Amino acid sequence: MNFEYEIDHEKGFITERFFGKVYVDELMDGLGRLFGDPAYRNHYHGLVDLSEASLLMDYRDVSKLVKFQKESPQTSTGQ
Repeated sequence: MNFEYEIDHEKGFITERFFGKVYVDELMDGLGRLFGDPAYRNHYHGLVDLSEASLLMDYRDVSKLVKFQKESPQTSTGQ
């Protein structure tokens, strides 16, 4: 999996892009990198681009991701 993101402070917008095979732990690691960036603001709006990604998850993985997002204080509150 490859992951990149761009934070646009002028627009208050974050673009995240995932490429290749994506497993839940890798997706959460990518989000952790974003959340750990000093430039990250959780109130910014955003878009996650998965158009070049193959999500390799089952229902347990989706539940794990939802739990991670709900419990993380850094989870985006934007749209």
